[in-house]
Amino acid sequence: MAWLTGWTRRKIKIVTNLTVSDYQMKLIIHKSGSGPDTSTDIYLGGHCRDDFADLRFTDPDQTTLLSYWIESITGTTPNLVATVWIKIPTLTPTNNIYIYYDNPSAIPVSDGTNTFVFFDDFEDGTLSPWTSINLSYPASISTEWSSGGTKSMKIYGIVFVSSGGAIVSIGTTNVRVIVDAYLAPGGDAYNLMMSPPAYPPAQIVKAGVGTVLNWESSTITGTPPFGLSFWVNKTTTVYIDNVRVRKYVSPEPIFG
Repeated sequence: MAWLTGWTRRKIKIVTNLTVSDYQMKLIIHKSGSGPDTSTDIYLGGHCRDDFADLRFTDPDQTTLLSYWIESITGTTPNLVATVWIKIPTLTPTNNIYIYYDNPSAIPVSDGTNTFVFFDDFEDGTLSPWTSINLSYPASISTEWSSGGTKSMKIYGIVFVSSGGAIVSIGTTNVRVIVDAYLAPGGDAYNLMMSPPAYPPAQIVKAGVGTVLNWESSTITGTPPFGLSFWVNKTTTVYIDNVRVRKYVSPEPIFG
């Protein structure tokens, strides 16, 4: 029986309804508790690190590693909970993946870039590949707020006709966009917007200020590539972080 070297425990999850390769699937992983495991949650009985850095996921051969990204860790020791996204390839000859844990010497390998269609947490300190929409109100890298790191992208505007924002090209459609954002206080109670659809209209991410949110778009279809943009109305400052683009089909694959 194959086994990932250095790990002492593992669980098996069955994937059903998988019709698209390299699909991003979410699992809620509890450090403590003994279950029962469900299609959305698994329990590790206290046998993992507080930072969940000893998590590993493999395909059916039990050793080929799958890319994953830890979105967040909440709670306090020992009741810590990680939200994890895993990129699931075409699975053969079975539709199982293996979840390894309990390795105190493991190093962190959480990687958003390798997990999603597109990912940017702005930790490299550069705006590229984003481009400012309005050079009178340019987007910039900021350390004033972030979601889990130290940096984010800052966009702002003054009046409706002079909106600030940023745009990037995405080469895949049939996707959804997820973003963490902070709408800073002190501005107008107006909107952070996301396109596509093109301006106008657009998807309203959130109305109001002084709000931290984790938001997912509706499905973006059509012929790729498309320009993904975030922009603001009126006098508003917004910090954008952890932009991730994931594949989407309906019905979605689920874990058994």
